[in-house]
Amino acid sequence: MNKPWKPDDCGIVIPYLIVRDSLATAKFYESAFGFVRQNVMSGPNGKIYHIDMTHYGEAVIMFSPEDAPYVGDKKSPATSGVNSPANMYVYFEDVDAAFKRAVAAGAIAGCEPADMFWGDRICSVTDPDGYEWSLATKVGEFDESKMPNFDAE
Repeated sequence: MNKPWKPDDCGIVIPYLIVRDSLATAKFYESAFGFVRQNVMSGPNGKIYHIDMTHYGEAVIMFSPEDAPYVGDKKSPATSGVNSPANMYVYFEDVDAAFKRAVAAGAIAGCEPADMFWGDRICSVTDPDGYEWSLATKVGEFDESKMPNFDAE
């Protein structure tokens, strides 16, 4: 369905991250996750202040550096020293290959790929700016019989 009130090439919810260095982050997302740059916006001094990227032509992510004039006092998790309260959950055709690619590009491995009761094979990595990413491939259907009893904990 065409929605004239938004760009055709993006969804209606887009993560907007604050990073330490936009160009370094773009290069990392390209090599680690296969994202492709869509728009790069620079200030009059040539400094890159905004980049948006796409994944499989479907997902869009945007980010700006901490020192962009409109960011205020916002910092990346790596700079602020706190764990990111947000997690990007991204689907890949082959999560095992995606995990290896991300770690080879410099991501910090969290949990290795494993099949989950909800039908996804997932893993997690942390990017150089401190954001956590869950990488996933759908491998089955939700199986309630395999669901942990969270109330027992």
